[in-house]
Amino acid sequence: MDATPASLSPSSTRRSELTDRSLRIAPAQRPGAHANDAAKSGRTAISHTWRAFTRRFLWGFIPIVILTAIAWPYIPRRYVASAMIVLRPADTASAEDTQPWRQTLDEGAIQSEIDRITSPKLTDIVIRKHNLLKDPEFASPSHLSGIRSWLGAAAPAPISEAEVRRRLADHFSVQRDRKSYTIKLGFWSGDAAKAAAMTRTLLAAYLDEQMIRKRELVTRAAMLTRAEAELRGSAHRAAEAAVENLLMTSGLADTGSQVALDQRLAVLSTEAAQAHARAIEASIRLKTLRDAKAAGALDNAPEILASPTVRQLKEALAAALSKTAVLGPETQAITARITEEAERIVKAAEIELAGWRQREDIMQAEIETLSEKLILRRQNELRLEELKSRAAFTKEAYDRAVTQMLAQQARVNAVMPDAEIVTDAEEPLQPAYPQVTLTAFGSLLVAIMVGFLLAWRSLVTLFRFYHGSSTMGRNIPDHAVPDTDPMNRALQTYPPAAYRTELSTDHVSHL
Repeated sequence: MDATPASLSPSSTRRSELTDRSLRIAPAQRPGAHANDAAKSGRTAISHTWRAFTRRFLWGFIPIVILTAIAWPYIPRRYVASAMIVLRPADTASAEDTQPWRQTLDEGAIQSEIDRITSPKLTDIVIRKHNLLKDPEFASPSHLSGIRSWLGAAAPAPISEAEVRRRLADHFSVQRDRKSYTIKLGFWSGDAAKAAAMTRTLLAAYLDEQMIRKRELVTRAAMLTRAEAELRGSAHRAAEAAVENLLMTSGLADTGSQVALDQRLAVLSTEAAQAHARAIEASIRLKTLRDAKAAGALDNAPEILASPTVRQLKEALAAALSKTAVLGPETQAITARITEEAERIVKAAEIELAGWRQREDIMQAEIETLSEKLILRRQNELRLEELKSRAAFTKEAYDRAVTQMLAQQARVNAVMPDAEIVTDAEEPLQPAYPQVTLTAFGSLLVAIMVGFLLAWRSLVTLFRFYHGSSTMGRNIPDHAVPDTDPMNRALQTYPPAAYRTELSTDHVSHL
């Protein structure tokens, strides 16, 4: 049986009024008779809201996608050209190695090499070679200066070399690969060929600068070794000259003089020994004669008796004494002559002793002279040996210095950089920015956000509808509305009046 207004409870009457107002139904009409119309009106409102949401979403989504597709060819490209080098550590296997000198690589040394790569000295070479002071990519005025110039505020100031250097540094990247000796460096630019060319220029400038620096060090070391070799050569020549001078001044060059001196010394030594023996004998005879003279028996001395003159006088004296008549003067005369002869023999003995002693002294003096000559010669020989040893030492030092000098010359000719190119800079085929995948993803994300931003009111309306539909059955008690009442079933199926008002057809048309 259909429900009448009189049979409805107060709560049912209030719900009926809210439902009629939301569905724009006259109060005199009964909602139970129009349950199907209410359901159809709700479904129509939801359909219109979805269409409005889709339309507004596409109004924000499609233009963003189209604009991205149109702007894609005009987005500035960024091409990155990179090169990779490996720093070679020092080779300390041999101190005499002719390999070029290398530095010992540690963390500080590697960082120093990175600082050398990024130094203004090398970047200035890149600027001059590629004429970046007139390159629009690096020497164009800033956007702010362009705007000021366009507005007529001030003419754009010329770009200084320091500013170009700073912009070039912004386009440059250098990094070390983990904890190894590998360094990756490169430039990015809007022109792929220019990026590769600048990278190759910087790499060549770094290697050339390293070779020049090492060649200067090796050349300086070669000059030092040359100076040392010249000094050693001068010392060796002075030692050789001293040896030659000593040989000429001391007579050591004449090897026969040593033999002659030895022979003369031997003869003089023999003669001196004989003279000394004769002097001893003469001194003994003289002593004997003097003793006999002192004793008054000089006439009977063996030396006196051995004299032929004394023997003849003795015979004459004996003959005179054997005469019968002895004449005193005759015997005295013979005796006097015997005495004179004896004195003469003593005097002769003294003279003989003096002669042998003088001979011995002369021999000793000559022996001493020869000994001095031999001692001087021996000293000269020792001096000569010392000079020869010094000359040999200086010659060895000179040869070693010459060897080091030649080795340094070889190092000058064999100077190589401490870095090895692993990968040279090549012209990139694809830009590093923008990337197709990231750009497409970003444009889709922005398009979706703009679409939701334009259709947010429809989205909120749909949310409220579905949220109200899920909570309507829990908000109305079961004992207040019977299940047999068609209006109650409509209230349990659709949202309350506060939400149904926004879902009306006129409201959707307004959206």
